Amino acid sequence: MFVIGRALHEQIQIGNSITIKVLRIGDKHVTLGIDAPKAVPLSRESHSPDSAPFRAGGSPSGCDLSVLIVDDTPIHTWLIQKAFTAYGADHTKIARSGAEALGLLGLAPGPAEKVSQFNLVVMELRLPDMPGIELIRRIRSARELSTLAIVVMSYQDADTEVLRCLEAGANAFVPKPETQEGFRQNVFRLADFWGHARLVTPATAGVVTEESVVC
Repeated sequence: MFVIGRALHEQIQIGNSITIKVLRIGDKHVTLGIDAPKAVPLSRESHSPDSAPFRAGGSPSGCDLSVLIVDDTPIHTWLIQKAFTAYGADHTKIARSGAEALGLLGLAPGPAEKVSQFNLVVMELRLPDMPGIELIRRIRSARELSTLAIVVMSYQDADTEVLRCLEAGANAFVPKPETQEGFRQNVFRLADFWGHARLVTPATAGVVTEESVVC
């Protein structure tokens, strides 16, 4: 068991590269920010498309993740989608605005896909038609989307913005990397975590709880 006793905004250093910061202290929970290296060396053998992590659960079709990517920056959506595909995600879709994302999730007028088709949303905070915080709140207001995992990936990574995302209902916040390799590493971590979370607890994976994570 790892017990932390610290005041708000105090930091804990683990080794030379990991820092834990207390972002918020509530009555029954604490929100922690974890600052770790953005790039972790991965061997070609252990993370090639033919290796085990790319076929979570032994499924020949991939890692059994259906991902909605919400971002209006073409190069970023291309990098994120390419990384999810390389990992083995079964299905990815891109929405370039909040309204388009709501439509794909069945929360706006017009053509909609089945809500169950997506089990992970990776989104930017800066959207052309609405604040990302508003999109998170609208998704969380839908009872049928209570198990949908929402991960914010954005350059807007100030503590205040991170807290607003978590308070609105996001499951995690991941700062946007500066390199193509950084995008690949981040996506592999997300796919691995949420893919395994669905396999371990399929009934509750993605549910927003009192514990939040900043990656």
